[in-house]
Amino acid sequence: MVGNVPSIILKCCSLGCVIGAGGLWAGTELELRPKNRDEQTLVGGAIWSQIIIPIGLLITLVVEDKLYTFVHAYFLFAGAVLLVTTGLLLVCLECKRLKQSRTHRLSEVLEHAAQISTLTRPFDKIYFTIGVLCILASILTFLDFLYVIIM
Repeated sequence: MVGNVPSIILKCCSLGCVIGAGGLWAGTELELRPKNRDEQTLVGGAIWSQIIIPIGLLITLVVEDKLYTFVHAYFLFAGAVLLVTTGLLLVCLECKRLKQSRTHRLSEVLEHAAQISTLTRPFDKIYFTIGVLCILASILTFLDFLYVIIM
């Protein structure tokens, strides 16, 4: 049990970040959510899978049930990849939307084009924060992956 304490702490911190992102995601108003269902599927899948899987890994660590290192490392690595992909996608899309909205505000010549724009929604701080929390959780999960591999 003593050898598992750093892994448990990293899993709990990562789980806290993911639960925070899930709370922000669930609390967003429906009109702020993007029309793109693929983005919603990615965010929802990343959040829910990274809540359920770490809880299962925590239970196996706390009850001292021996889990193969390969299996443990696989779930941690896959979770880190899923979280970093989701986080980077959200942060990049929100930065792109921020840049586009600034460009549209500064350019009055393109006012007509701004009305026809494919920009579905303005920059959203909530989705940007969800992306940052996913990236932070992926870093913590990857550190846990390294700890499991080394120990």
